[in-house]
Amino acid sequence: MSEGAGSIGVELLAGRDAFDAVVVPLGDGALLNGVARWIKAAAPATRVIGVCSSGAPAMLEFWRQRHGLPRRGRASHPGTIADGIAVRVPIAASLDDMRGTVDDVIAIDD
Repeated sequence: MSEGAGSIGVELLAGRDAFDAVVVPLGDGALLNGVARWIKAAAPATRVIGVCSSGAPAMLEFWRQRHGLPRRGRASHPGTIADGIAVRVPIAASLDDMRGTVDDVIAIDD
């Protein structure tokens, strides 16, 4: 699934100079990983930033833990209107795939 989502990265870079940064929604990681792979292959200096809802921070908290950063807490039930990124349980395999391609993960209020 990540590979198919990566076509978005191809379209973003088609016929133009690289971006300084690309911000991609982070739910289960498939979209972010696919886009990040293509972006980093074609424009390694472009920063790839995953964004999740502060009401569904499971992937952010696991990302922070893996990078030695303090965790901020955990939502037992996702509180977001963004269904596509309302992840309750972090997906370790997706976070493993993010290594080397995703530069940062942030949370925003919705």
